Amino acid sequence: MALENLVKAEVVDNVNVVSFGASAATLHGKLVDDISATLLAAARNEQHQLLVDLEHVEFFNSTLIELLVRCWKIIRSAPGGQFGLCSLQPYCREILEVTNLTHVWQIFPDRAAGVAAMREQGNSSQT
Repeated sequence: MALENLVKAEVVDNVNVVSFGASAATLHGKLVDDISATLLAAARNEQHQLLVDLEHVEFFNSTLIELLVRCWKIIRSAPGGQFGLCSLQPYCREILEVTNLTHVWQIFPDRAAGVAAMREQGNSSQT
């Protein structure tokens, strides 16, 4: 499976946004290995704001959680760093609630809300 069908990284209003294609509906094992370089590169980007869009992801396991924690640690070590998730499917939200990560990470209903909130928070931290 081609990487461009799995994961896409882009900068939207100075926020790094990583999203997954429909072919990444189930993220575990080898697929997480395949996307890890893209996700970690976005976390290390100079914007220090990372929004992970999980709209097309219906299932993930501890392998993806471990990768998200690595990204979050990179982001939080940067001044003004922000990390969030958006567009969670019900089962994915449930996994994050059970692990209490919904209390640690910002969760947004959709990409537009996440980008707007991070942009606003980024602007207020620069003043």
